[in-house]
Amino acid sequence: MTSVFADRIAAIKQIKDDEFADLYFGSDASETAMQLDLDGRMVQVLRLSLTADEVLNLGSIRIYVTGKDTPLRLTGSANVKQSSNFYKDADTSERGLHNFLEGHAAGASIHTRKEKSPWVEIDLGESYQIARIILNNRDDDWAARAWTLLVETAEDDRQFTQIYSHSQREAEFALRVEQKMAGFGSWPEPDLPALRCLDMVTLAVLRGDYAAAKNILATKDKEIASQPVEAIKHAVTQDLLYARERFWTTHGILRSFAFWSHEEKLNYIRDSCAVLNIVRDVTENACFGFGSALACHRDGDLIPHDDDLDIIVAFPKSEIPTVPHGLKHLEKALTQRGLEVFGDYKSHLKVREKGKKEVDVFVGLIEPEMTVSWFPGPPEGLPVGDVFPPRQAELLGEPFAIPKNTETYLAGVYGADWHMPKARWRHDWSAKRHKNLE
Repeated sequence: MTSVFADRIAAIKQIKDDEFADLYFGSDASETAMQLDLDGRMVQVLRLSLTADEVLNLGSIRIYVTGKDTPLRLTGSANVKQSSNFYKDADTSERGLHNFLEGHAAGASIHTRKEKSPWVEIDLGESYQIARIILNNRDDDWAARAWTLLVETAEDDRQFTQIYSHSQREAEFALRVEQKMAGFGSWPEPDLPALRCLDMVTLAVLRGDYAAAKNILATKDKEIASQPVEAIKHAVTQDLLYARERFWTTHGILRSFAFWSHEEKLNYIRDSCAVLNIVRDVTENACFGFGSALACHRDGDLIPHDDDLDIIVAFPKSEIPTVPHGLKHLEKALTQRGLEVFGDYKSHLKVREKGKKEVDVFVGLIEPEMTVSWFPGPPEGLPVGDVFPPRQAELLGEPFAIPKNTETYLAGVYGADWHMPKARWRHDWSAKRHKNLE
């Protein structure tokens, strides 16, 4: 069904481009700035606001008077008020206001604090007959903050009239998609749940709500077969996410290593090694494991569809009786050493230096018979001597500690064919056979 899904996604994108180009707007740089046609409306005051508890942070505004090809000069003539100001110093605030009014989308700009229904008002000083307004948003992940935008105008009586609602337009878009896609092709009844699911996921991805897209598919998973689920992920990744430097990984929709620069990878490897060195202050039984060991030994690079690195540690069961005890012990020790530790997982913690990207740290236990196991992984464990002490390898030219007998470890975790990349491979996350998790 992949080609069918691709055709359907293309049809939904076409509806947006043809009829709803204002939705999910960005900037001039990405050719997605918002243009609002006012058709000669008399305006003295323009009010921009959000309907959400959010930050209002727009790049710039250009206002065109009817009959003029150049935008209205706003700096020095317009009076601007805003509900709050994110910037703490006057220079940055002044520069942000200047950039916003002068149409410079780069650098500091209008930026409120996060609050309920933030707003900005631009008083032009007198009424003008306005032809159109062009709004520049950000082009990064934070662009979605502006996607509940309301635009209102008033003449000198200050009675505002709403001329635009992004949320209303989004609802109209969803209805239009539902109407048009109902007649898009002729499909047998068993295929309809998967097609409807694809439509919902596509709408969520277009608005940048990746968590909602993942939840939709998880909810519908029981209604449709596993093959269409994987086909939906593949089609959405190919036709929507790649352009946004995103990949539908086993962890969700993320900016996976496929889109990282070489320098970004090096910095992350170095930061992760710094975390590992601190972990080794707590236990010498620590190295990179799971996909990180696979990436180092098999690929010599970070795995394209992955998005983080994994550290494995182990404590003697005679000292740490269960994995939850190990997690608490490690969290306390790493926090005392200045690391940030977070996450509520059965067998691992997320750990990072302040301001850096996190690494997953998995806790395992060494049994009296000298086997060690982690979850996920083979519950019977692996011989400790095949893992620790680790050996020093290299990943992208950086020192990188991985299990001592690396291929034995990888075979135990990924199977004898570990050397062959497998699309959509997943760990077994069933905890029933793992005795140390409680």
